[in-house]
Amino acid sequence: AVEALNQGRPAFPASAARGTSTIDDVKGFLVQTAGVLDGLLREKGFTTPVPTSAPSSVLAALENFNAVGAAYLVERAAKSSDRLKEAREMWDSAQKMLVDGSIDLDLPVDATQLRPRSGFGRTGASATPFFTRDMVL
Repeated sequence: AVEALNQGRPAFPASAARGTSTIDDVKGFLVQTAGVLDGLLREKGFTTPVPTSAPSSVLAALENFNAVGAAYLVERAAKSSDRLKEAREMWDSAQKMLVDGSIDLDLPVDATQLRPRSGFGRTGASATPFFTRDMVL
């Protein structure tokens, strides 16, 4: 998928000495962008890693986002690129879709990520309320 997004680049595997990315470089880029995507998903309260039992549409979208990120890194690593701006915009757009929630993700939610956290109390769960519903003022 990354190679398809970088059409016109020398075919993989290329020589790093020529300023192009190798297969190992692309594998590393995929790991890097997967880490970014996992971070964005965790920030939204989803469990990571994404289970393989997730809907195929969600898996396909996330795989595409991962490939878009790696394709951007391939362009950024090139000695010269006439597509760097477009690749960056695609990667930024993919991340924005996850942050904004404009893509519907039917994924399991990590309940520990959605609870407010604080240093109050013995368990660190939440502060003792100062006001209650039954309180007379």
